[in-house]
Amino acid sequence: MISVLVTVDGSPESLAVIPALEKLASDLEARVQLLTVVERPRGTIRRPIALPRSTVAGGYPGGTPIVQEPEQPQWAETGEQAMTRAIAEGRDFLRAAAQPLEARGFDVQADVVVDGNVSKAIINYARRNKFDLIAMATHGRGGLSDLVQGSVGSAVVRSGVAPVLLTRPSKSQVRTYRASIARAGRGGALQLPAT
Repeated sequence: MISVLVTVDGSPESLAVIPALEKLASDLEARVQLLTVVERPRGTIRRPIALPRSTVAGGYPGGTPIVQEPEQPQWAETGEQAMTRAIAEGRDFLRAAAQPLEARGFDVQADVVVDGNVSKAIINYARRNKFDLIAMATHGRGGLSDLVQGSVGSAVVRSGVAPVLLTRPSKSQVRTYRASIARAGRGGALQLPAT
């Protein structure tokens, strides 16, 4: 049995790896580990309603300006709440991504890792668990930005920790995946077309 690490990031583009993996591993007995890496989110400040600014002396009785103290920020979501939400969203996405693979008989496990560096998290996870293959989709940006800032896919390939299957979705696939994610969010099953 081969073990395959499949990375997805919650985007429609990342789902392109699922049909490609189904095609590649259809005749193999494979254990599939889905992984998403959540970067530590920050809390969200609830913005106060904008109040009118005070005017300078002369606009008020006695010529004294009114000074308004700024309101203290109110948190719409604390950092801890944001982290809990991000992990739950990651788990939900992994559950949806696992459905087509499980329907085809693959043994699928899922894991969410919290780390500030996505590529290092994937590489370390793959190294620790000794996967035979890493499968991931690219977002297709590449080019100069890939040379300057690097991409997650490029870093994983360069690490040499395991062979890497990279796939890039077409625009029509991305539209289909977006629609499927929307349906799955409304209680439907995530259905991905074959590549």
